[in-house]
Amino acid sequence: MQAVFAHDNKVIGVFARQGSEAALQADEAAEDEDATNLAINDLEKFTDAEKKLLDQRDATEQKDYHRAGHLLVFGSMVVAGLLILANWMASREMARRRHAEIQQRELIEKLHQALAEVKTLSGMVPICGWCKKVRADAGYWQSVEQYVAARTDAIFSHGMCPDCSEKFKDEIQKANPKRELSSD
Repeated sequence: MQAVFAHDNKVIGVFARQGSEAALQADEAAEDEDATNLAINDLEKFTDAEKKLLDQRDATEQKDYHRAGHLLVFGSMVVAGLLILANWMASREMARRRHAEIQQRELIEKLHQALAEVKTLSGMVPICGWCKKVRADAGYWQSVEQYVAARTDAIFSHGMCPDCSEKFKDEIQKANPKRELSSD
């Protein structure tokens, strides 16, 4: 390239001193053709080197493009896996909550049924001091057993306490003095 620049400077110098015709003759000289051919060869070498560099850059860009593509595919697969895992965990949690809600509803229903079945006695109960009958809300008198059974789930069984048993035996003996009762 320096030879071409030197030749061009020489032609410019000839032009400045002798004019355009002398510059044309100096440019067409045989020795200058060798310099031009050398410059062209240098430019071709430079162009070939530049082409090689461009090819290397393209190859590097292609490798980077493929790496980025593989990275994107891998990343997409990881994200898809995480989404599937999150969806699975969320559906398990929702199923667990639905199950707990069903159990809670069943428990509430059982509690409502139990509350409906519970009967309690509260407040003041009007009872006769002699016969021990209880006055019902409608004004009717009924036995304690009937009153309690109507308002609770209690069931009565009858028996006799030891004190009443002795009194009963004494009354029977007074009524029948001739007959003795056995104590069994």
